[in-house]
This record gives sequence, C-alpha cells and structure tokens, in this order.
Amino acid sequence: MGYARPQPRRLASKLRKIRKDLNVTQQQMADLVRHKRSPVYRGHISEFEAGRREPSLLVLLRYARAAGVNVEELIDDELNLLGETQARRGTIFLFRLEQYSGCYFLTNMYRFN
Repeated sequence: MGYARPQPRRLASKLRKIRKDLNVTQQQMADLVRHKRSPVYRGHISEFEAGRREPSLLVLLRYARAAGVNVEELIDDELNLLGETQARRGTIFLFRLEQYSGCYFLTNMYRFN
C-alpha cells in the first residue's frame, strides 16, 4: 500500500497564466516545454491547464524557465505568480537545440515582446 502524494491545487491555473502571459497557443507551449525524455503534445497542455494531468518535473522546469520564475512558485500553493510573469518584461527569444545525425540545429524559435 502506498499513500496519495499531495497535489498542488493551483498548478493548473498557474500554468495557464504563464501560457497566456507568453501569448502563445497550446501547440507553441507544447513545443517550448517538450523534452526528449518527457514528450509533450498540444493535448497535454490542455490537460495540464484543466488539472487533469500533472506535468513531469522536466516539463515544470521548462515552464518555469520560460516564465522566468522558480519551480517552487509553480508548485507551492502558498506562493503567487507576481503580476505578469517576467516573460513580458522585454523581448525574450526561446529556442531548442536538437541533435540529428551528430549535428546540432536550433529549432522552434519564438520571439516574445
């Protein structure tokens, strides 16, 4: 027998707020937070934001980095995301470095104002 791990009650709304503050679609957010060991698709973003699915730690880390916040701010129900996330404080470029046949390529570049 195990025990039920506590679930952050406000995580879903915080993830939705981050995506809205970044002004990206669910597909674009999936591209931003996707990790080789933790694939994320557009439908997953919808489920994260509705609280029906919990993202992996790797995905939470990518959400936090995209928003310029600590992971702790996402998972601690006692902490609020302060105003608009840092992603709105200037222009931010996000991209992913992928390897194909021994060569590295920049993919999925997004510019946020």
